[in-house]
Amino acid sequence: MPIAAAALRAAAQTPGGLPARHCVKVQGIGAAAWSSAQATCPGFLYNAWMPTDLARPAGKIRVGVSSCLLGQRVRHDGGHKFDATVAGLLAGCFELVPVCPEVEAGMGVPREPVRLVRGGGEVRMLGLSSGKDHSEAMRGFASRRAAELTALGLGGYILKKNSPSCGVTGVPTCTDDGAAAAPDRGLFVAALVEALPGLPLIEEDKLVDAALRENFIAEVRAYSASSGKSG
Repeated sequence: MPIAAAALRAAAQTPGGLPARHCVKVQGIGAAAWSSAQATCPGFLYNAWMPTDLARPAGKIRVGVSSCLLGQRVRHDGGHKFDATVAGLLAGCFELVPVCPEVEAGMGVPREPVRLVRGGGEVRMLGLSSGKDHSEAMRGFASRRAAELTALGLGGYILKKNSPSCGVTGVPTCTDDGAAAAPDRGLFVAALVEALPGLPLIEEDKLVDAALRENFIAEVRAYSASSGKSG
C-alpha cells in the first residue's frame, strides 16, 4: 500500500527525506496526495526513485531529469522547482535519473547564482556578482557525467528551462559588459548533446501540453528501441 500524505509530511521534517525502503511505495501515492504534501511542507524532498536496486522499476526506460524538478533542494538559494507533471505522470512512464550539474560539480548549496557570458568566441559560466569563472570545472564535470549517463543507456532527458547548465535552448546570455547577447544552451546540455546526439530532450514547461508530452514519450520509446535499450 502507498504511504499516506501525512507520512510524506513527517518524512519531510527529517534531513534525509524519505527512507530508501519507501521508494517503491511512494511512487503510487497519486497526484492529489503529492500536491497536498508539497503544499503543507515545502521542505519535502521528492527522492522517490534514486538509483537503488529497490527503487528501480524493472524494464522501464531510463530518462535523465534535472533534480530540482523532483523537489530536491539543490538550487542556488536552497530551493527547488518541484514539477508535478514530471514527478507524477513521467515517473509513471520511465525510471527517472536525477542530476544537478552545479551540485555534482561541487558548487554547493547555497551558492552564488551564475549566468552565461559570451565573449572571446566562447560562452562562459560566471558568478553573477563575483564574476568567478566556473566554465572549466562545469565542462569537465559535464563531459564525465555525460559519459556515465551514456553508459546507463538513457532514452531521453527532462531539463530545467533557462538554467545556465540545463537549459536546452534560449538560455539568457550576456556580453562581458552586461549587454544582452543571443540566447544559448546550458553548458551541461552542450556536453550531453555531444555525447548522445539525437537523445530526446524537453524542458519541463512543455510537458504541461498533452500533445508535446505524448510526443516526447513516443520519441523516448523510439530512441530507446533503436538503441537496443529496454522498455
